[in-house]
Amino acid sequence: MNGQPEIQINLINYKLEKKTTRNSMFMELGLYLLIAVLIMGGLFFYNHSLVNKINALNKENASLQTELKQTTVQTSVMQTTKKIEAAIKTRSILVNSLLKLQKDYVPYFDELGQLNGSGILLSNIDVQSDKVNVKGYASGHRQLIELLQSLQDSEYFSVPANLQMSTNEETGEISFSMQMSLEVGKE
Repeated sequence: MNGQPEIQINLINYKLEKKTTRNSMFMELGLYLLIAVLIMGGLFFYNHSLVNKINALNKENASLQTELKQTTVQTSVMQTTKKIEAAIKTRSILVNSLLKLQKDYVPYFDELGQLNGSGILLSNIDVQSDKVNVKGYASGHRQLIELLQSLQDSEYFSVPANLQMSTNEETGEISFSMQMSLEVGKE
């Protein structure tokens, strides 16, 4: 040997190693590519399923909005109907009350109307359960006395009580107030 170090290069091993390294690199690259394709495919299918779910939810939302509109219209009609029914009930109670008042008090008011001769003006008639408070004006004492006498003969009223009167000095007009009880026919 000539004094130089011997370097042996095993070309076969080198070529095999280089080929194996290339193959493993291609395999690794292919594996990464396969993983990327699988991930992209998975994302595609996941996205596609989400799109289908969104479309289904949009259809359901449209259906629910239509149903809500119909329900709102029905509710509005029902509320209007309830308001009308309440108004009718209130008015019927009022009419029944007025009819009862008419039935109960018309003879009394008719009697007062008939007693209201010339020279008498009744300005207020207040009926509270079985009491009647009357206020008015008389053109003179004679007319007031005639009113009191006719009330005494009435079959609907008791003898007037709490008679209060005042005379206007200039005109001679008498303002009066009195209270009577309602009676059911004195006969």
